[in-house]
Amino acid sequence: MGREEQITARQFTILVALYTMGDAILYLPGQFIMDAKQDAWIASIFSIVEIFSVVLLLTVLGKRYPGLSLLDYMEGILGKFFGKILLSYFVAFCFLDVSILLMEVGDFMGSQIFPKTPTDVILLLFMSIVVLAARLGPEATHRTSEMMFPFIVVLFLFMIIALSPRIELKNIQPIMAHGLFPVIKASRVLFGFFLDSVALLILFPLVKQPNAATKSFYKGTAIGGVIIILISTASVLVLGVDTISRHAFPVYTLGKKISIGNFVERIEIIFTVLWFTSLFFKSYLFFISTTQGVSKLFGLKNDKIIALPIAFVMVLIGRILFPSRASFEEWSTIHWLSHAIPFGLGIPVILLLVDFFRKQWIKMRAK
Repeated sequence: MGREEQITARQFTILVALYTMGDAILYLPGQFIMDAKQDAWIASIFSIVEIFSVVLLLTVLGKRYPGLSLLDYMEGILGKFFGKILLSYFVAFCFLDVSILLMEVGDFMGSQIFPKTPTDVILLLFMSIVVLAARLGPEATHRTSEMMFPFIVVLFLFMIIALSPRIELKNIQPIMAHGLFPVIKASRVLFGFFLDSVALLILFPLVKQPNAATKSFYKGTAIGGVIIILISTASVLVLGVDTISRHAFPVYTLGKKISIGNFVERIEIIFTVLWFTSLFFKSYLFFISTTQGVSKLFGLKNDKIIALPIAFVMVLIGRILFPSRASFEEWSTIHWLSHAIPFGLGIPVILLLVDFFRKQWIKMRAK
C-alpha cells in the first residue's frame, strides 16, 4: 500500500469508530454482566477510559515515524533479523484474528439469520467481500464507510429512542452493590477487545493531514465508545441481568423488544446491520494487515495478488481452530486477554523503548 493511496481524517475517524464497535457490540453486554451484574453500564464507562491509554501509546509511536507504516519501521528500529521476527508475530496474530472474526460471523449468522445455510457458504461469501475491499484499496473502501456511517448512526439512534419506553430503572439498582472491584474486573473485557488496535497503525500514515491523524484516532475511539456505553446501558435497563445472562446474543434480543404502536416490531435485523458493518471493517483492517505483512516478509511488490489464497486459508484455519461455539467461548473468555496483551501492549512498548535507547546511544556516540 503506497503513500499515494490516502484517506481523509474524517474517514480515519469513522474507521476507528467502526473498529471500536467491531464485534464487541454483540457480545459486550453479556460479558460485562458476568462480573459487574447490574453495574455493567458503569463497567462500560470505565473500559472507555482504559482504552484511551492504548490510544495514547499508539499515537505516540505513530507520530515518531510520520509517513511510515508500522510495517516499515519495525525493521528500522529492531534491525533486519529481530524486525522480521516481530513482523512474523504481527502477521500471525492478524491472521488468527481474522479467523476468530470469521467464527463469530458463522456462529451468529448461522444460528440466528440463516440457520439452514451451511456455515462454510456464509464464511466464503463474507470473505469474498473482504477480499474485494482489499483489492479495491483503502480509498474506495473508506469512501464506502464514509457513506454508510451516517445511516448507521441514524439507525442506532432510532433503536435507542424506540427502546426508551421499555426502560426500567429498577434493573440497574442497587448501584455498586458488590463494590468497585467487580466493575473494574468487568471493564477489562472491552480493553481486551481493543488491544489489537495496534493494527490501525497500518493506516495511520495514510491520513492526508498527518497532524489530524492523532485527533481522528481519539475522536473515533470516543464515538465508538459512546455507542458501546449506550448499548450496554440500554441492554441492562431494558432486559435486566437475568435475561442478558440467558442469551448468547443479548443485543440481538434487545432488538426484539422494539415495538411502536404494535405495528413496527421485530426489527432486530437493524442490530445485525450495525454489527455486520462494523465487523466487516474490522475484518478488512486485519486482512490487509496480514497481506501487507506477508508481502513485506517475502519481498512481494503487490500484496493484492495473495489476497484470495490467504482468504481461503483463513476460512479453513478458522473452521479447524473453532469447530464449535463452546471452543470459541473458551478461547474468548479464558485465553484471549493473555493472547492480546503481548500484541497490543508488547509491540508498541518494545518499539518505543528500543527506539528511545537507540537514539540516546546515537547521541552519546556523536558526542
